[in-house]
Amino acid sequence: MSSPDHLYSQRLHLRPLCAADEATYVSLFTMPDIMAHVGPALGRDAAASAFGRSLAMMCAPEPEAWLWIARYRDGAQDVGLFGLIKREGLPEIGAMVMEGYQGQGLAFEALSRVRDYGFTHLDLEAQFGRQLASNQRSIGLMLKLGFDQVPDGPRHIRWELGRASWAGRTYLPGE
Repeated sequence: MSSPDHLYSQRLHLRPLCAADEATYVSLFTMPDIMAHVGPALGRDAAASAFGRSLAMMCAPEPEAWLWIARYRDGAQDVGLFGLIKREGLPEIGAMVMEGYQGQGLAFEALSRVRDYGFTHLDLEAQFGRQLASNQRSIGLMLKLGFDQVPDGPRHIRWELGRASWAGRTYLPGE
């Protein structure tokens, strides 16, 4: 299977993760401030190993991951990692936005494209997301993306969005 398509939003270009993105990937997964809402920060070797596994999941005959590096359309600086990774039999949607680019609506802009790509190009029946309950910023993001909250224990919030709910929602311009 070929890599995922390039995706575009009003401000962003999302290009498929590739071997040249190892430094960006490792940087994201080793930053304690970014990982605080994901899990423990990884060491450089563990992050490099995770990068290799991510690329392998994207290139498998039946891919289990679709990941993109985003940057401003008119810039050269990477702003984050966005994608879908199969977990628990469903693709989990997620984002990691670099420090200095958080709070600008970039996660919503990028994940809107990722969500739609999952339903329109990958023919997914559903997607889910999971966050630490302490990550208050993600609650508004997931609601804005159209996901519904479902019970998942005291430490985490789980979100789900099925194809029918996605298809029946009226999206605002720019989503």
